[in-house]
Amino acid sequence: MNKVQRAIIVIVVIVMAAMLIYPPFHAQWKNGGIVYMGYHYIFTDNPFFKGPLKPEVTLSRLFLQWIVVLIVGIIACYMAEDKKD
Repeated sequence: MNKVQRAIIVIVVIVMAAMLIYPPFHAQWKNGGIVYMGYHYIFTDNPFFKGPLKPEVTLSRLFLQWIVVLIVGIIACYMAEDKKD
């Protein structure tokens, strides 16, 4: 593993940690409607989160984002590989 590949792995880990700290939120109305609430700090105490809606982390979107970052990181590591002819 060369220096470029190590840097790519560090960047992927940092991006995934940032996604965990600022995840996507959604809320559900009593009638079943879902409201997308955007990205917010995970430990927020925001008045936006108070009221009739109880926000929840949108895990499916978060996992999909992680998968995309991992795939891009794997491709970047493969492309940064030292080729021996």
